[in-house]
Amino acid sequence: MRDEETALGERLHFPEQSFVVAGLLVEWTAEGVQTLVRPRLPQNAVAFKNGYGPVDLKEAVATYERNFRAYREANGMKLKSWTFEVVNGATSIDYMDGRENMTDMLKGRGFPLK
Repeated sequence: MRDEETALGERLHFPEQSFVVAGLLVEWTAEGVQTLVRPRLPQNAVAFKNGYGPVDLKEAVATYERNFRAYREANGMKLKSWTFEVVNGATSIDYMDGRENMTDMLKGRGFPLK
């Protein structure tokens, strides 16, 4: 969604000072088709209720790294570290994937940014 906010706002006739935050696709897998679900960080590391709770972030990331690697191996994907990609991925404009235009989009939607 992040590189299509302006077009979506126009197509859906959003009022000024509104924009798309996230998109959600829900679908059913065809019967008999087996799919692999990409792992995510453990829920206790990303979801909290009424404030941030105690979490062993180092252990959560270590668990995720193991699951991430196993998923990539099982799918014949290039092996890489999620942590490395997060830390080093934002080194080029290509990584931004449209986010570099967000300030202009928000100003165009009527938000009074400086």
